[in-house]
Order: sequence, then structure tokens, then C-alpha cells
Amino acid sequence: MIINTVLKRDISCKERILEYTRSFVELYESYPALAAILLNFETLMHYEHTRQRITEIFKKRSELIVKVIKIGQSTGEIENYYTTQELTDIINGTMMSIIQRWKISGYDYKLKECMLVTIKKVLDKC
Repeated sequence: MIINTVLKRDISCKERILEYTRSFVELYESYPALAAILLNFETLMHYEHTRQRITEIFKKRSELIVKVIKIGQSTGEIENYYTTQELTDIINGTMMSIIQRWKISGYDYKLKECMLVTIKKVLDKC
């Protein structure tokens, strides 16, 4: 649902990535236990009954970022300094790291604000 909503919006590619990020971060802030699932994906990959579902979730999320970056690179909105996969990895890695720090810190900072500022800085350099 979030993916389709983001793709249908008439906004720039960078704004689509920020909107995607904002949507998930708001979900994690409302339900911190969901972030635990994200951070425990390695454990979930070891169990046959969760492996397929967790793989689908991660693939769909990455595919959205890849798709938006490719569009942005083809239109010149996003520079080609990083390959599509490199930039996707930077964005996904940044999100995972910030969520992990947020949980470890006992949720002592505003996740959405930190995440959006950081991802925006990354995108501003692209």
C-alpha cells in the first residue's frame, strides 16, 4: 500500500524516497515492535515459515527505491555518481542504522526527524 501510494504521487523522485521513508518511520514510531522485526531479519531468515515472507518484504522495499532512483537518474534529477544499487544500499543501510540506534538509545530522540534529515542530506548530494 505504501509503495503504490508513493509511486502514484506527482512529486520528484527525491521526494518520493523521502515520502517512502516518512511512511515507514511513522509506522515504526507508532509500533516500535515492528522495528524489532526489521532488525531481527537474520533470525527470521533461519526459519522456513518466515524466510519467504521476510525476503518478499525486503525485496519489495528495495525494488521501490531502485525504481525511483532509476527514474531520477534517467531524468537527471539524481546524479549517476553512485550506481542505482549503491545508492539503494546507502539509503537502506542508513535507515537500518538509525532505527537500530533509536532502539538501543531507548527511543530517546525523534526517529522521523532524524531519519528524514539524514536521508535528505544524502539525496541532496546526489
